[in-house]
Amino acid sequence: MTPPPIGQLNLHIPVTPILLFSILAILIVLWGVFTIVIRYHWKNYGTGKLEVFTMNFFYFVGSIILIVLMVVFALLYLASVA
Repeated sequence: MTPPPIGQLNLHIPVTPILLFSILAILIVLWGVFTIVIRYHWKNYGTGKLEVFTMNFFYFVGSIILIVLMVVFALLYLASVA
């Protein structure tokens, strides 16, 4: 007996709101740890105050945008499933 082609497989992976927001929480915690490490590095090994300010500004603006997008898409996914 040969297995069915990949296009005909019927796989359903349940994604519950708890799983979705647990993954989001884990990512935010990892982001927080990374932020602490990288800010320590920039503070102690940065070349100048303007460069450190610029790095912090772009890092936090980019981070906020990505976190907001993750939350929005998680909510949109939940709204489309319900």
